[in-house]
Amino acid sequence: MCEIIFSRIFLGFPVLLLWMAGRPTHAACPFELNPPRLVVRYGDSVSVNCSTSSTDHEGMGWEATYGGTGLEEANFVIWTVENLTDWTIQPKCYIAPKDGIQCLENFPVILYKIPDSVSISLLSHSGPMVEGTEYQLQCDIQNVAPLQNLVVRWYKGNETVNTLTFNNSRRKPEDVSSTLNITPRRFEDEVEYRCEAELVLGPEGPQPSVMSSQHLHFAVYFPPQDILELKDTEVDVGSRTGLKCSSNGNPRPEYSWTYHRAPNVKLKNDGVSLLTIEQATGENIGYYTCYASNTLGNVSKRARVSVRGAEPVCPMKLSTESVVVEYGSPVSVSCSNTTSVEEIYWTTGPQVVNDTTWSVVELLDWDIRPDCKATFQGIGRCSKPLHITVYKTPDSVSISVLSHSGPMVEGTEYQLQCDIQNIAPLQNLVVKWYKGNEPVDNVTYSNISKTPVDVSATLMISPSRDDDGAQYRCRAELDLGPEGPQPHPSVTSEPLNITVHYAPKFLPGNDTVVVSAGSDVSLDCSAEGNPPPELKWTNNTAEGNANETIVGRLRTLSISRVTANATYNCTVTNRLGSITKQMHVLVEVPPQRHLTMFPTVPTTPGATTTLPAAAKPKVVTSPLELNPPRVVVRYGDSVSVNCSTSSTDHEGMGWEATYGGTGLEQDVNIVTWTVDNLTDWTIEPKCYITLNDSNQPIEVLPVILYKTPDSVSISVLSHSGPMVEGTEYQLQCDIQNIAPQQNLVVKWYKGNEPVDNVTYSNIIMTPVDVSAPLMISPSRDDDGAQYRCRAELDLGPEGPQPHPSVTSEPLSITVHYKPRINASRLPLRIPVFRGYPEELVCEAEGYPQPRIQWLYDPAKHVSEAGGNLTVSEAGLYNCTATNDVETSFIVVEVVLKEDYLPLIAGFVAFMVVVISVIFVFIYSIYYKNTKMGRYSLKNAKLSSTPNGNVAQDGGQDIPLPMTKLSQPNIYF
Repeated sequence: MCEIIFSRIFLGFPVLLLWMAGRPTHAACPFELNPPRLVVRYGDSVSVNCSTSSTDHEGMGWEATYGGTGLEEANFVIWTVENLTDWTIQPKCYIAPKDGIQCLENFPVILYKIPDSVSISLLSHSGPMVEGTEYQLQCDIQNVAPLQNLVVRWYKGNETVNTLTFNNSRRKPEDVSSTLNITPRRFEDEVEYRCEAELVLGPEGPQPSVMSSQHLHFAVYFPPQDILELKDTEVDVGSRTGLKCSSNGNPRPEYSWTYHRAPNVKLKNDGVSLLTIEQATGENIGYYTCYASNTLGNVSKRARVSVRGAEPVCPMKLSTESVVVEYGSPVSVSCSNTTSVEEIYWTTGPQVVNDTTWSVVELLDWDIRPDCKATFQGIGRCSKPLHITVYKTPDSVSISVLSHSGPMVEGTEYQLQCDIQNIAPLQNLVVKWYKGNEPVDNVTYSNISKTPVDVSATLMISPSRDDDGAQYRCRAELDLGPEGPQPHPSVTSEPLNITVHYAPKFLPGNDTVVVSAGSDVSLDCSAEGNPPPELKWTNNTAEGNANETIVGRLRTLSISRVTANATYNCTVTNRLGSITKQMHVLVEVPPQRHLTMFPTVPTTPGATTTLPAAAKPKVVTSPLELNPPRVVVRYGDSVSVNCSTSSTDHEGMGWEATYGGTGLEQDVNIVTWTVDNLTDWTIEPKCYITLNDSNQPIEVLPVILYKTPDSVSISVLSHSGPMVEGTEYQLQCDIQNIAPQQNLVVKWYKGNEPVDNVTYSNIIMTPVDVSAPLMISPSRDDDGAQYRCRAELDLGPEGPQPHPSVTSEPLSITVHYKPRINASRLPLRIPVFRGYPEELVCEAEGYPQPRIQWLYDPAKHVSEAGGNLTVSEAGLYNCTATNDVETSFIVVEVVLKEDYLPLIAGFVAFMVVVISVIFVFIYSIYYKNTKMGRYSLKNAKLSSTPNGNVAQDGGQDIPLPMTKLSQPNIYF
């Protein structure tokens, strides 16, 4: 008994610790299980504590197929099994309250068993696999439980390729299999597959619990791959060349060749196949086909051998090498041979016609490419293509005015569009524009499209009044060359008659009329305008009998019994403008009459004769005031406007509108029109007031409902790729879903510089899609320029500031331009001194970068390097700069001159010597005559000098200093 108690205390102590750290008390039964859940390996021991803090019970215990305890008077009981092998065991802990019903709770137990073995195998196949074939791998797991906790993972190398779980709820061990479908590829020849079985038992289970199969690897057979090393080759006549053929396959491929047999061709196969041609000749020109094959398939590749210096022989000719055919018409061309032939036939794509004549009853293929092919003994196969142009005239050609309807306005720019439906080929199309019978523009297309397309050509016009009633036509013409039909097939649109509205303009006429006093006179005020203008006459004199204003299309004003000078204003008005001119009536006074008998009234500028009261309109002042008087609202936004009156003499006032109307409200001086979400594009709210005299004045509220565009995009019409300098292109700005159109201003920018504004006169309140064109003729300075267009709604001062706008993404343009040779470094005439070579520098700017080439007499001795030419002989030297746009050139004339500098230097030296000799000679004569005198020492007056040393010159007493010599034997 003591041992039992001791063992229970010993076993219960750790359980007690677990219970102290366990979860809160069960919500239904007043006890706690610790641990609350158990994962047990099959055959291992288990121990679970069931405890309670309640004292108001008779006892508690465990009920189980193994390890049950019976009812015990205690606060905890322990369920213990030394060797748990019951797969279905469900132990329950229960408690018997003293005054209640027995409470019990199931204890969750997971009994598991790791598999005895995990193995992988290939189902229904043995040996190597074949690429592209589906196979099934099977993973067999023996004797594992529970199945619902099993996860099977498939691995290709270290990569997980599939994961499988099971929904089977049976607890006992079972054998289970998992399959994986694979389609091996050639690069998987060394890949290993394996599978793993893992029991995922939660945090209470063992970590980890995985068993892996052995690795399965296999060989993959695949047919030969494409031949990559065999390629066309070109060899000089008499030289050696070779063709290499190799392919990757499993099993290893075998090789074979087909070609025109020649004695100088040798083959060698050693893993790869090498065909060698010794001393190539024209007989070796042709196609060489290599075949690589194994048990799974074969591939082939053909290469052409060309021999420089040898001409290939293809002895056949076509009855015509190019033909132009209308779509749906018949065509027939024959191919004939001039020597014996093994086979001759026509091909059109995959179709082969075994005949020397290719004919079609009804040609319906736009891109047909017939070839006549033949095989000749000793030459091989050769072919001659037939060039076919299939054309179709358009279904319709129509002309319209873009983004405009109704009359045009003089001086405004409009865009005409010629829509051509279903025409081919596009590159041969020329769209010709005519005004009347006069051609005004031609449009060509560089895009190549053989199949029928719909295309549009545009023409910008700015009509004048002389164009009123003019007819514009466009003609779609197919220029198919000399082989095509003559004249060119063409379809012309119906003429588009344009009406041009223009402001009034007076016709030439006499502005001054001289009449006799008392006579009648008629004044003619003729003017042209469209719409026809209204005329209004006013008399600007202070008095006179023509004091009534006449309104209408009257062109003549008759005045009776003229008594005084008068000035009449003729005002001509239509919706495009108004002009006024003065017409003077001068009364001729007879000489015998006194001037005061017919006094004239001086004309006072600005004075107008007053109209009779009956002719004056009645001015009515509205008693209603709107605040604000005009509204601009974004589509979907709210709006609120007050209508007020200072009048007290009324029955009531209100708003009438499709949305937000108020009905007649009495005893108020202000009513408010409010809409929370304004979406009616044509709404026209009216405020009204019912006066006591039954009159009902109405004020209409001007409402502008606007919407910014969904998108703004820019594109180049009928062109793609780089532009060419000096060519005209049309940019188009597409604006989607904008309103109102009459407030739209499309602004074009090049970089940040505005270049054009487009406005619209059409009044359309609802959203529309609209396009604005811009014609550009880019220069080389525009290379890399970015164009943008901005859709801006100018809604007036009541609208949002700044104006709502959406700008397109920038369109960057690339401009190709012709070469421009730097003439400052390459004059047209250059002198060269004999023996002194001169370097000619040819530099050119262009895009794409131009190629420099010098053309000159090959007999000249020149040196060319880096685009520069060193010359020493006279002649003409042509510097040519070429790119994809154009070719520019400068012809330089080199003039040979003799070098006279040494001769001139010698002559100058000789003259210097001569002049020097002459100068010395003249100077010597001059010196002898003027500087050298005769002296006499006779009768010397020696005593007259202090020392007596005086000489006389020619008898003159000119004292000359003399030096007394020391020798005593000198006498005079």
